[in-house]
Parts: sequence; structure tokens; C-alpha cells
Amino acid sequence: LADICNGTNYKVCKINAVSPPELTDTTNCLSGNITMVIVPKGSGASYKAAAGWKNYTIVEEGGCDVEVTVTTPGYMAVDIMEQAGVAPAKVTTLKVHGKINRTDFNVMKSNMLNCYSIDLSDADCDTIPDDAFNGKTYLIGFTLPQNCKYIGKNAFKDCSLSELSLPNGLETISDYAFYGTNIGGNITFPASVKNIG
Repeated sequence: LADICNGTNYKVCKINAVSPPELTDTTNCLSGNITMVIVPKGSGASYKAAAGWKNYTIVEEGGCDVEVTVTTPGYMAVDIMEQAGVAPAKVTTLKVHGKINRTDFNVMKSNMLNCYSIDLSDADCDTIPDDAFNGKTYLIGFTLPQNCKYIGKNAFKDCSLSELSLPNGLETISDYAFYGTNIGGNITFPASVKNIG
């Protein structure tokens, strides 16, 4: 495992083993950059109790999946609490419907620290604001709104996206939008893109 992980810049590791693998050398076994480990549902407690795993933030897959319809732009946090019955801080995966604004992006970035996957495909939003997810190193899954036309400056700086699909109709990708971001797989730029920073 050490040879596989060393030298990567990824911040998140997903492990499918229900029982935690034994870590024999905690300084080299996982990359020094990895801080969050996503584990199978129901196995979080065993990982947290196992030797060597206390240095990582352990998040269970499917730990708190939330699907929310934003009733009024800027009220995402309230809608999550009312519709899902949980605080935004507990959300691990999020799917959003309805019109959203900058306040909602701030909630996703700053209040949902363990949220590693966000699906905005059905959100009414044509712009990803500047710095929207800048420094959200745990973000590995993200789906852009279908009607997204503009990705702001530093929008996904230093994220760890496992894949990224750019929607048809996207016109502008601003300066440093993906600077320092690890993106797995290939990216296809739609013919609609007119400006790349």
C-alpha cells in the first residue's frame, strides 16, 4: 500500500474493506496528504478503534445521504434541517433541487465539512461562484448543474475530484478554477466553452 499511495496529492482515500486493514507503519502506509478515509457503512466505529487509524477523519459511506429541495434561495441549511431532520454538519452526500445562491454555496463549503459528494445536476443555478469550494479538500464527487454556464475563479481549487463532467452550454471557466485539484479520468470540454482562464 505504501508504494501505491506515496507521492500522491489526494486528500481522501476510500476503502471497501469492512474490517480495518492493519497499519504497520503509520508514517508511510498512507500518503501524508490523506486526511479523510471513507469506509463502508457500519464499519466506522471499528476503524476509529483500530490502531493507526486515529490520525484520519473516518466517514462512513452513506453515513448521512441527504436530498433537499431548496424552497427559497439562501435557505438550504434550514431546508436540510426541516426536510432531512439533520444539521448540515452531519451531511456526507448531498443532492440539491431548486434555485440556489451564494449563501447556499457558503453552507456547502463551510458548514458541511464531512460532505464528500455534491450533486447539483437538478439545481437551478447557472454560475459556480468564485471560491465556491476553494480548499474543500474532501470533495471527491461533484456534478455541475445542467444549466451551468460559468465556473468562477478558484471555484474548485485544491479539491480531490474523482471525476468531472462539464455540461453542454458551459461557456466560461475562470482563472485557477481547478488549480491544485486532482481530477481522475478524462475531461471533455463541450463545444460551448468560449473562455478558459
